[in-house]
Amino acid sequence: MTIQFLIVPGAGHLAKAYSPLASALQNHGYKATIASYPSLNAPNPMSATCAQDGAAVRVLLLSLFEEGSEEEPKIVLVNHSYGGMVGCQAAYGEHLKGRRDAGKSGGVIGIINMAGFPGKEGVSLMQASWGKSAEYVRNNQPAPGLCEVENPVEVFFHDVDADLANETVKLLRPHSMNAFATPPGPSATTEPALKGRLAFLKTTEDKALSPTDQDMIMEMIENMDGVKWLKKEIQTSHSPFLSKPDVTARILEEWGLYFEGLGW
Repeated sequence: MTIQFLIVPGAGHLAKAYSPLASALQNHGYKATIASYPSLNAPNPMSATCAQDGAAVRVLLLSLFEEGSEEEPKIVLVNHSYGGMVGCQAAYGEHLKGRRDAGKSGGVIGIINMAGFPGKEGVSLMQASWGKSAEYVRNNQPAPGLCEVENPVEVFFHDVDADLANETVKLLRPHSMNAFATPPGPSATTEPALKGRLAFLKTTEDKALSPTDQDMIMEMIENMDGVKWLKKEIQTSHSPFLSKPDVTARILEEWGLYFEGLGW
């Protein structure tokens, strides 16, 4: 398979938390790589930024194009929650058409956000949230400049098997507040070449980012950018990668094959 999936986690989650989804994609015959970024449990949280997160994921993305595969890598980014702001800026300028035109091999063929913020250049997550943290976020905990989630099982994993939910809680870490207060760079979602190659998976039982808020965010983004996103719904919490990894993988596969079928 030439299609590969690059999963960009949401805030507070170690990469290993997304292993069930990566395994499900691998069972379907696809390579799946899980990214990480420096604002998670940052040793110097006051200096961590959203732009640095995007740059870190970009390094990983570029490495996937250089692995020496016999088949040209066609990457689908799968961004979760805050990871949407990170992954979308990481992919900027790296779509397959542009890279081919520049004589390079491989590229991004589509972007999928799972309950994720697409992000706008120059607009931080806090600005997009009207300057307020979610009610379940505890700022400056467990140390200044970091934040963590109160009762993460209820917020993130309320429909996940109890044992798996409790194990996944162990994979959560504090997150830099400054990453949410600093803006991302340019987003690949604004590039004309990716028009028709953007998809949003709405989580209808979400207690972290309500379905209403998801609808509002997507309506705002579509109106600002003048680009329609493909959309599907899944009846899960904020964490479809845990509660329904196989169903989620099938949705990602369908979109990935659709993106590939558009050609370039």
